[in-house]
Amino acid sequence: MDQITQVATAIVVFLLMIVLIFKGIQRKDFSVLGEVLACFYMIGAVVIDLVSDFRTVSYIHMGIFILLFSFLATHLVYLLTGRFKQPVLPVAILEALNNLKIKYDFIVNHSVIGIYVLDRRGRFEFVNKRMEEITGYTEQELLKMSAFDLALETDRHDIEEKFLDRISGVEEEDEYIANLKTKSGEIKKVKVNAKRTVNGHPTITGSITPVEG
Repeated sequence: MDQITQVATAIVVFLLMIVLIFKGIQRKDFSVLGEVLACFYMIGAVVIDLVSDFRTVSYIHMGIFILLFSFLATHLVYLLTGRFKQPVLPVAILEALNNLKIKYDFIVNHSVIGIYVLDRRGRFEFVNKRMEEITGYTEQELLKMSAFDLALETDRHDIEEKFLDRISGVEEEDEYIANLKTKSGEIKKVKVNAKRTVNGHPTITGSITPVEG
């Protein structure tokens, strides 16, 4: 891109920014603020390149330049035509994500096994419906408890050690048999499957299945 093209592009972007500001004020659509800021970025980038005698051009920088310019042009079409309040693509993405969430919630909450997530202290972050049925506790009650509260006193130390090894990344067997104490005091033998996961912080994601006999 030579200097004449850069100057022409800067002028076009400046005019585009003025139109965006005008249409945004006219329609009281403050969502154009991001695009206006992007215009400032583009104009500033062109000025920097011109001042530095075109010696600091970065292919990554120019790629960002082109992508932002394309987005601005698209958004301008929506503003001028008034046909859509926002681009179709973000709406499609949101709908797809919402559909995935619905499917996820259905599968997890209709599972025949208990599914849970523990935080780094061993407290429940998430439980499905089956966990409520197996333990006898409600979701609200379980989210105030730790996994160790469901263990027998004689097994608690071993369960805590297994948890600490997993949460710290030490390799452990994925599956083991344990005794679970329900809310009513009944003792159930369950198969536990657990893996270390990361959900913004280290967690344990696992499942429990009652074992007959």
